[in-house]
Amino acid sequence: MTAFPPWALTALRLTVSALCLGLAFWLMPDGALPQLAEAQPGWLVVAVGLGVVAIAIMATRLRVLMGAGAVPLRTAITVTWAGQFGAMLGLGLLSADGARITILVRTGCSVASASQLIVLDRALGLSGLAILAAAGGGAHLLGLWGGFAVLLIGLAAALAMLLAMRLVPGLRRALPENALPLGQLALALVLSVLLHSVTVVTFLIAALALGLTPPLPEAIIAVSIGLFFAILPVSLGGWGVRELAIAQAFAWVGAPFAGAVPSSVLFGVLAMVVALPGVIALGLKPRAFTA
Repeated sequence: MTAFPPWALTALRLTVSALCLGLAFWLMPDGALPQLAEAQPGWLVVAVGLGVVAIAIMATRLRVLMGAGAVPLRTAITVTWAGQFGAMLGLGLLSADGARITILVRTGCSVASASQLIVLDRALGLSGLAILAAAGGGAHLLGLWGGFAVLLIGLAAALAMLLAMRLVPGLRRALPENALPLGQLALALVLSVLLHSVTVVTFLIAALALGLTPPLPEAIIAVSIGLFFAILPVSLGGWGVRELAIAQAFAWVGAPFAGAVPSSVLFGVLAMVVALPGVIALGLKPRAFTA
């Protein structure tokens, strides 16, 4: 079987992004396109600051999974920022996780250990995203306190499943011998929910910079869905599929938001700005971790 050359895959991803982005703009109501150049600088600075906070949370989660004493903070930040830069350039989670694994291997971590760590980190991140989306759905249907209750139930259910994998003999045998303590996994899961909450707020700030006000709590659901589609390895850096998914998710939950696409475009541009230092991180020699 002949593999596609890299240029062909890039062209295919670019085509998917262009088609989805074009469709997203085509489906917008007439007159709903604000001028991105007129975005309010104050809100943009706040959004970039939140992006840096998100980087710090991701780096902290990585340190929790590796053991805070096993990896220097500088290394965790370098790995995280390189992953964000990779995500902006290529195949979503594949490029991001590939960049992170590469940096970890430079620290002396084996390819197998680095891969297992990043897969676990990604799984916890997606779990946190699912819990936050469910909480948004709860708030949409049951009000603010309903959403908070769903959030707590989701966290409790995830922790109960982790605990069961340690107590139930059949499930315990499926765990690796070096499985992390429950406390570390629980903290990493909470950090994942916090991370995606910051991301949703960043989207809201991007909309406010354009003079738009997304409906809440529907924005929690829509942005969560958009983030999931953005990491699928089908587009260039998540562009197009993210905008289309967010806009359609707002409509799907019965709260259409005319400014969803331009808000998502500005959100993506801001994410690229935050990710730019990752190109420097890729060239740095990170400090080795301690086993």
